[in-house]
Amino acid sequence: MENIERIYNVVGVSEKGFVPVARDILACVNDFQGSVYIEKDNRTVSARSMVGVLSLGLQNGDTVKVTCSGEDEFSVKLCLEKIGTVIA
Repeated sequence: MENIERIYNVVGVSEKGFVPVARDILACVNDFQGSVYIEKDNRTVSARSMVGVLSLGLQNGDTVKVTCSGEDEFSVKLCLEKIGTVIA
């Protein structure tokens, strides 16, 4: 099982709004079979949970760590790339 972490700087919140960014994150991980977690300020939530993602209070300029793990490396990297297009 592959486990990959990436660090992103959050952008797009002021342009799109807070809820649309959270919705975009959920849409990115919807088809991924593995686990996806987002960490901000030592608080980790599942990227599959709208309430969890919203509870992070993401703002432009925030730094988050995204961790994906799954059965194949390609899917994990694709998941990270999709999330990166939403928040980084």
